Amino acid sequence: MPVPITSGFVNASGEPVPVSVTTPMPVTVGPAGTVLEVDDSNNLKVTIYDADDTQIDFDAAAPTKGDVAHDAADSGEPVKIGLKALSPLSGVTRVASADRTDAYADLDGAMYVRNASIADVVSGNASNTDGTSTSLIAASGSASIAHALTMIIVHNAHATTNGYVEIKDGSTAKLTIPVPATGGAVITIPPPGLIGTANTAWNFDPSAAITTIYCSAVGYKVRVT
Repeated sequence: MPVPITSGFVNASGEPVPVSVTTPMPVTVGPAGTVLEVDDSNNLKVTIYDADDTQIDFDAAAPTKGDVAHDAADSGEPVKIGLKALSPLSGVTRVASADRTDAYADLDGAMYVRNASIADVVSGNASNTDGTSTSLIAASGSASIAHALTMIIVHNAHATTNGYVEIKDGSTAKLTIPVPATGGAVITIPPPGLIGTANTAWNFDPSAAITTIYCSAVGYKVRVT
């Protein structure tokens, strides 16, 4: 049997809005108001209607956002991210793939950022004496994954012979690096780095047979398709 209760809502004339309680106890406030309902599991549901008696979809009409637009003066209480301070970062407990994880900062609040996951880092180290193209970092094994190089180190150990080294994406020369006798070069490439072709090895090719040319490279895996 419906039980009259006081809703706490009033109409334009200041009169209480009538509310009745039944099973599952729907509570309706005016033709354009709020419907409160307790479902079979005793969970309270709230449905909002606009002035045209149309239900409002909160996911589309009222997403969570800050009060101040990008590039406007900071004021009020915008929704800002919070980070978990941790020192050192190595103390983080690793999570399983597809799990949710915290974002981390140092004790001064500066966010920890990596260009790539530790698991995606690749490197290679090789030497050559006959002047032929030599494998430096093997192909990824995936038609979707290439390797982006961020550092290359070359050294010419010969006492008198100058030369150069071509860094090749497979057989395509991408960089030419001078390697004078008893010298070399260190090349750093800011992210995103020198991006190769999917499933293709990085090679280095000395200009001549020189004893000995050394080459090292560091990079990371990147999805290209």
